[in-house]
Amino acid sequence: MEPKKEKHEVLELLEPDDLALLLRTEPASIPGIIMRLNHAPRYRNSLNAVVITALILRERPMSEGTAK
Repeated sequence: MEPKKEKHEVLELLEPDDLALLLRTEPASIPGIIMRLNHAPRYRNSLNAVVITALILRERPMSEGTAK
């Protein structure tokens, strides 16, 4: 079994442009975008959409309306 990755390690798997895209995407669309990115040769199906979605939503500023 693979050791658990820290939050920063998981998000560091993403290219900076892809992370920026996810940070400005509507919450409901994030998992689908991650699954689409996962098919890209640079990721080779290595992204966990559930974990990354949760981390992205936690990284968003409170002012964006994702949490009240």
